[in-house]
Amino acid sequence: MLLLTSHVLISRKQEGYNDWILEIDVEETKTQYLKKGDLCDCLYCLNFYEAMKSRSEIEFQFFNRLGINPSQCNLLSHFDPQENGLHFYIGCYHMVGKVSNKTPLNIMNSDGAIEISNNLHIGFSNDLEFVPGGFTRPVLQLDFEIEVPWVLVEKPN
Repeated sequence: MLLLTSHVLISRKQEGYNDWILEIDVEETKTQYLKKGDLCDCLYCLNFYEAMKSRSEIEFQFFNRLGINPSQCNLLSHFDPQENGLHFYIGCYHMVGKVSNKTPLNIMNSDGAIEISNNLHIGFSNDLEFVPGGFTRPVLQLDFEIEVPWVLVEKPN
């Protein structure tokens, strides 16, 4: 779970998650998410964007502390609904920052995944995929797995 110990270093924020120490420029990350990006407009992605607007308080706080707009994900994959009826997604977000302690791992098939909530598991990586053009460097990637409900009126085929 989250370590609540963090402090601000000028405009950078140092966050601790498990034994990861991250140096994140939260304000610059927020600025990057204000830019218009190329987001997929398929029904599954539209459902994800909408579902991410009403997440649990702990998930909302997690994304907010890193400067991430969770409704803007430019690398996203949807999988069939789980037995619990929730839709399974994997993807990644980008932040302006770096890992200052611990070697980044990929979340997929990794025992190093961090549980933020029952439905959200994350990891950090320097193996960058689909970073939006012009994104301020250094870039750190947050890989995630999440289950969300279907919230759109229109249903998939």
